Parts: sequence; structure tokens; C-alpha cells
Amino acid sequence: MAVPRQSFTRQTHFKALKHQFEVENFSGETPTVIEQDFYATTLLSNMASIIEQDAQEEVQDQNARRKHDEYKINHNILVGKLKNKLVEVLLEDDDEMREAMYRRIVDELTRHIVPVIKGRSYPRKKQNSVNKYSKNKRRPL
Repeated sequence: MAVPRQSFTRQTHFKALKHQFEVENFSGETPTVIEQDFYATTLLSNMASIIEQDAQEEVQDQNARRKHDEYKINHNILVGKLKNKLVEVLLEDDDEMREAMYRRIVDELTRHIVPVIKGRSYPRKKQNSVNKYSKNKRRPL
């Protein structure tokens, strides 16, 4: 039995939670809203990991016809698609429709892949940002 490949290390998963999912940027100020935002973001992150693994398996099967040795799912596209489509998939009553919607998301993710090029490094540019997030509240998930 093959061991499933983990899509994130702890460090990159924390980075994704912090920067892509904006786990520390809340849509309100009350404890209830903050708690709901945190749990919704955690659910979205976990669902993204599961869907990414499914899509990554399909990408690995298609790698023989490509230029580079290894490809991975574009994580920014994944997060964007899930923020828009996850609620629709979860609220669908019909199992067949839900499966079809899920397949469409996975198929679309397999079209948005990026090559993994080993040994690539570039100097990091330091940015001075006074406020990481604007004074406005973020939109709810």
C-alpha cells in the first residue's frame, strides 16, 4: 500500500494559513465572529488539503507527457476556487450533483499546475509595510 504524499509541511501550511487564508484577519470584532471565522478558515484549509491531494494524484499520472519531472497544483488557484465553490458543493443535496461539482473543481485544478524546479533560489526583497491588512474588515468566507 502506497503512503499518501503530504501536500504541506508544517511551515508551508502555517504560511498558507497566514497569508492565503488570512487566518488572523477577522470579519468582525466580537468573540463569536472571531471564533466562527477561525473555524471556517480551518475547515476551508483542511478541505483544500484533501482536494489538493486528489488533484495532485491526477497530475502525477499525467507527468510522463510533460517537460519537467515534477509538477504541483497552483495553490493560489486552489484557494480562490474553494472560496467561491466550497459552500455550493457542501450545500448540494443530490449526491451525484455534488460528485460532479467536486470532479469539475479537481479537473480545473489539474489544468493549473506549476513546475517544481529543484535548486532554484533568488534573493529576497524586503518590504516595509506599515499595516499588513487594511483597516476594513475582510469579507466573510
